[in-house]
Order: sequence, then C-alpha cells, then structure tokens
Amino acid sequence: MRLELSPREKNLIFILALLIVTALAYTFFFNSALQKWVDQRAVYQQTQELVVAMEQSAAELEVRKQYVEQLREEAQALSEGYHLDYTNHRAEQKITALLMEKGLVTPYVDVAGVIREPFPAYGLSGEETPAVQASRIPLRFSVSGSMNQMIDLLDTIQKDTGVHISDFTMFGADNGEVGMAVTIELLLGDTEGVLDE
Repeated sequence: MRLELSPREKNLIFILALLIVTALAYTFFFNSALQKWVDQRAVYQQTQELVVAMEQSAAELEVRKQYVEQLREEAQALSEGYHLDYTNHRAEQKITALLMEKGLVTPYVDVAGVIREPFPAYGLSGEETPAVQASRIPLRFSVSGSMNQMIDLLDTIQKDTGVHISDFTMFGADNGEVGMAVTIELLLGDTEGVLDE
C-alpha cells in the first residue's frame, strides 16, 4: 500500500520540516550566538564599571596625595621647634651659646646621654595627660647673674618648643647676684604617643 499525500499535506509537511530546521538552527546557532553576545555585553558593562571605578580611584589618589603632602608640611612646621638630629655635644653648644647670648657665665654644663622613656604631658589646665614616649637629652648647669638675667633666661627657655624645664633652683650668690641651678631636657624629633592614640 502506497501512501498518497495531497498537495496540501505536502505543503504542511514542508512547512513543518522548515519549522524544525529553523528551530534546530536557532537552538544550535542563533541561541549560542545570542548567549555569547549577552555574555560579552555583560563583560563590556563590567569593564566600563571598572574603568569608571579606576578613574574615581585615580582622582581620590590625587586628593589623598595632596592630603599627605599637606600633613607632611604641617608635621615639618610642627617639628621645627624640636632638635631633630642633636647629639650631646650639639646640645651643650646650644646651651652654652644661649648663656653667652644672655651674658651669663656657667662653671659647667653637665650633659647626660639620650634617654627614651615615657614623658608626662600636661594639658592647659595642669591636668596630667597620657605619657608620650620621647627621646631627649637632659642637661644640668648652673649660672649666676642678676635676677632680670635669670628671668630672661627662663623665659627664653620656656618659649623654646623643643626644651622642657625639669627643675630649677635659685639661690643667693656673692656681690648681690643670684645663682640658679637648672635641669632641662632637649626634646628630640622622634616623639611618639600624641598622634598614635
């Protein structure tokens, strides 16, 4: 028995075969190409977002570099009063020059070695604040002169940011002069603790 198909059925089978071929072509070719395009589009968008983030980071980096430079300048300005690279000999020279400038005579300047231990700090109200770890060179000396010279010397030392007066004692000297024994500490520039908290 032979199957006879009418022209209408042949057309329907042809259309069905055409639909199957189109569906298979779409599934194997167009669908994978479309998926690749979607994946590439996602990669492109991620790349664009990364480029924008990098441009923002570059701008932020410039701002941060400017901020770091500003902090360096401020630190340099703050450290100018401290004696960054002083040795015992230079500390002795500094005090001797100061005493000579003030017209005072000292029989001795005793310089101890550099010490590094907690150094108490005091606020404006006189309350003790947390200690600061600071390298410093202690010096002891005695001088004699008029009361005005002594006050001028103490005032000059007090105004020096990098010098701390630990102790001083005034006593009467011969010929109406006043004597004074002073202990000071030259603060070196490697102070820690103030900004570390």
